[in-house]
Amino acid sequence: MRAIHILKYLQKLVFPHLWHAKLLNVGKHTAPLPPCLDLAAHANSHLNCNGLTAVQVKYIAQSRRYRRYVARQKPFLDKRKVLKRLEWARVNRFRNWDEAIWTDKLQLGTGNHSVHPMVTRKPGEAYLPECLAPTFQSGHEALMVWGCISHGYKGPLIQLEMAPRLQLRNGRWRGGGFNSEGYVMQVLNGPLKDFIAQMEKVKGHRMLVVEDGAPAHKGKLAKQACEELGIKHIAHPPSSPDLNPIEPLWMELKQRVYSTPGARRSLEHLWNATEAAWKSFTADDINKYTRKMPSRVTALVKSKGLPTKF
Repeated sequence: MRAIHILKYLQKLVFPHLWHAKLLNVGKHTAPLPPCLDLAAHANSHLNCNGLTAVQVKYIAQSRRYRRYVARQKPFLDKRKVLKRLEWARVNRFRNWDEAIWTDKLQLGTGNHSVHPMVTRKPGEAYLPECLAPTFQSGHEALMVWGCISHGYKGPLIQLEMAPRLQLRNGRWRGGGFNSEGYVMQVLNGPLKDFIAQMEKVKGHRMLVVEDGAPAHKGKLAKQACEELGIKHIAHPPSSPDLNPIEPLWMELKQRVYSTPGARRSLEHLWNATEAAWKSFTADDINKYTRKMPSRVTALVKSKGLPTKF
């Protein structure tokens, strides 16, 4: 068979089969180029493509617009979480988001950035499940801050104090981190309560709080405090940072902080840089993310609960 005919045959029949086998994204995230040798060997041994070379595979991949990209990182979603996200989107599709106050915690550190894994895909496929790099919660401790926003307004940013770790008689450690008691004392009874009152006075209607499902938010003390303070919530689906507009604002904050000379020298320098970066945000900086909430919900409906581009 002539070379040109072989390439056409590969493009129509063989290559789609190879690609959907996901060989390019299995254990090869850090490879600078697609593992063309692996694909060629697979085709030669399983698809009777005698003589297929890595150069031919690479040519076909590039002709079909496949390139190597940094994998988008998204929280891992099982079927239960996907269904909850989809149900949430259907319930909140026509909500008035002007009554929302989005809150979240952010962790910053003095260490270096981690390496981002690579995947091979076409343009427009960045958020397909097989092209994502799942992220999981990390126990790393550094500087932890809390902040909140509403459409048109920036709330306070505070540095959180972590609960001390206690060593038990058996030598094990218990506690530590940010618990429900700390959430009540540092957030609910102070900055969040005051910001809710400010927004209800300025906007002239009720305000509802959006927060993730962190254990500190679900504790008995936190629930009791919210009831006593009259704080109402908009339910938030699990593992869904793409549904909170403060998340991209955090990314922008990190960029400003880490670009500040000397910010990573110590936790004190890091906090000073973080506080300055937060103060530099304007209402326009916030609104460019909050005004996209209807688009976020629509995108979630279209993706049927799977990760979106946000």
